[in-house]
Amino acid sequence: MMTGDAAPGFWRTVWLLLKVSRRRAGGRQSRQRQLLNNRRVNWAANLGSIGAILSLLFMLLLHGLAAFSVMTAVEAGQVARARQHGLIPVRQWFYNDAGTARQYIVSDQSFRSEAEHIAHEDGGDEDAIEAQLRTLVARSGNRHLVPRDDAAPGLSALPRSGALASMLGSIILIWWFAMVVCQGEGLDLDLQRRRHPMWEWLLSHPIGAGAVFLAEMLAPLAANPTYWAAPAFPGILYGVTGGPEMGVAAAILIGIPLTVAAACVGKALEIGAMLRLPLRSRGAAIGIIGWFGYASMILMFFVLRLMPGIAHGLAGWVDDGDRSWPVLRLFLGMDAAGEVSLWRGVALCGAVSAVLIAAAVAFSARSVGQGLSGAFSSDSAPVRPGKAMRFGRDPLFRKEYLWFVRDRSALVQVFLIPVTVAGIQLINFRDVMAHAADSWNFCARRASSSAPISCGYWGRNR
Repeated sequence: MMTGDAAPGFWRTVWLLLKVSRRRAGGRQSRQRQLLNNRRVNWAANLGSIGAILSLLFMLLLHGLAAFSVMTAVEAGQVARARQHGLIPVRQWFYNDAGTARQYIVSDQSFRSEAEHIAHEDGGDEDAIEAQLRTLVARSGNRHLVPRDDAAPGLSALPRSGALASMLGSIILIWWFAMVVCQGEGLDLDLQRRRHPMWEWLLSHPIGAGAVFLAEMLAPLAANPTYWAAPAFPGILYGVTGGPEMGVAAAILIGIPLTVAAACVGKALEIGAMLRLPLRSRGAAIGIIGWFGYASMILMFFVLRLMPGIAHGLAGWVDDGDRSWPVLRLFLGMDAAGEVSLWRGVALCGAVSAVLIAAAVAFSARSVGQGLSGAFSSDSAPVRPGKAMRFGRDPLFRKEYLWFVRDRSALVQVFLIPVTVAGIQLINFRDVMAHAADSWNFCARRASSSAPISCGYWGRNR
């Protein structure tokens, strides 16, 4: 850490501590592989810089999906608004065929194909959609139809898209920022381990406190590749609305300040949990924060497919005349006419980032001001003698009960993580669940089409 008797300077201390944070992240990943019972050598983990590049590419994909989720949410809200006005968005060729000669030119196959496309894009029953299309085309041609490109123009028409589109887009934007905040220094499965924060260097090294706590606040940026790729999110949104040059400028001028603010807010939450909460509650608080970040990251891969159904379900609850959510519009620096201004977005996002960084630093300083040893409470007080225990008389149940009492992080390991994994599988296999009731051999046909079966009826016929 030091050369000779001279203490390193301010920025040298920050740089060394960030390198330590990066190595600590690698050790945490090794520990997670041990907890997952992966005893074999993982070649991907030993690739060094290539592994870091692969992680960066994966995170770029993640933030790209988040940006496209915002656009999908806005378009889904626009489609739902068109449906509220009695219009059905269809493809351009179907709209033209229905307007030229009504049902005499539109074939049965065209009706069926368009109904399948609408059900796939917006949800609903294919037979009901086909019957509705036949009725409308036979009655009034394409008067109650609208081309899909006109019904869902995207982010450029956000101010004129109604309350639902702006609400859904703003929710995805806020969700993305909360996901980045909760990433921290990476997913931690060993919630019961002792944590060694940066400020412990103050106890053994003659270094400045300011450099130590600055490195502590910036540690997520050095340890987690999620933050390296986060500026791509505003870059993609601005690139779609204002062009590639504006997208690159937004990634630098907006993405970097927001990323630093998210890292500082996440680290402030961790510092507050370590210094303000009792020992038994720290793991639970930090585990819930990490769980939310991990679950949000996984769910981003399903939002693109689920958003049309969500918009269709919320269309009846959100009135078109309700006050719209201005968060996404302000983030893009968009005026009432839909014109995007990079400098308006830079000014607003820069001000918000500065306020968040200042609030995170103030909250962390106040937590540190109460002492570096953490909070203590009556959680560790022994049970009063003579008090009969009504629950947990069975030794097996008592062991599990005492585990929950002594370490509240067990709630994350026992409930949140298994429920999250089960929920993701339910979303992933939702089509199988939907057809299992009306087709007894649906699961068998899906299994036979995906993998060979060596026994039974399907095996003999293959």
